[in-house]
Amino acid sequence: MVTTLLLTGCHADITYRLDVHSNNTVTVAIREKLDDQFYNMAVSQSKDGDPFGAEAAKKAGWEVSKSVNDDGDHVNLLTRTVPLDSLKEALSTGPSANGVGAPIAIDPSSMTRTVGFLTDRSVLHVAIPAPMGKPETASTTRNPLGASASAMVSSIVSMHFELKTPGKVLDTNGDTTSDGAVRWNLNLQGPTDVQYTVETTDLPHAILLATILLAVIVLGIVVMRHRKPKTLTLYETPS
Repeated sequence: MVTTLLLTGCHADITYRLDVHSNNTVTVAIREKLDDQFYNMAVSQSKDGDPFGAEAAKKAGWEVSKSVNDDGDHVNLLTRTVPLDSLKEALSTGPSANGVGAPIAIDPSSMTRTVGFLTDRSVLHVAIPAPMGKPETASTTRNPLGASASAMVSSIVSMHFELKTPGKVLDTNGDTTSDGAVRWNLNLQGPTDVQYTVETTDLPHAILLATILLAVIVLGIVVMRHRKPKTLTLYETPS
């Protein structure tokens, strides 16, 4: 009962974002927005003085910034750019959803890719496991509010996943953001279905086609010049 009263009014909003770049690197951003009540409660319950894993993330190579917005919410932003094939390892060294669950398990490198002549199509269809897991297993998570509150955390914590890749998004079951990323609201205690199809230009093939077209145009101009009828002058006798 006391815990319930303490949790009343608390709220935390966590967004995991992956920006995949054309050079096969990915920028991971974890944004944690915590109201003052949630933040102070987490700090008071912390045993290591690092309830949100920020200091541990710094040691693991993450860039960390902390601020307080106009509403008095505490905002933590953690970012890191890594090779795409190292994403899974990077996520495992990052903070785990404000200590109320495990890191999200998703890997854009698992996209299936269909190669065309001018465009390639990549499809990602995965189920993101519940970040919080089942309530009965919450004692194994790093929960700053204590295992007894885990069943109620899902009502005060919102989690989201955002993905942005090069190319044009053809189909998705997420919501498109203003900057072209796609956003999913995560189910904290059940899997979240993620569907994402993107089309990209096959640059080597596009360059090859452009080169061929340019060569054809140049060849056509040369041929037309050589086939142009000769104009006779007033004093010239045809041969």
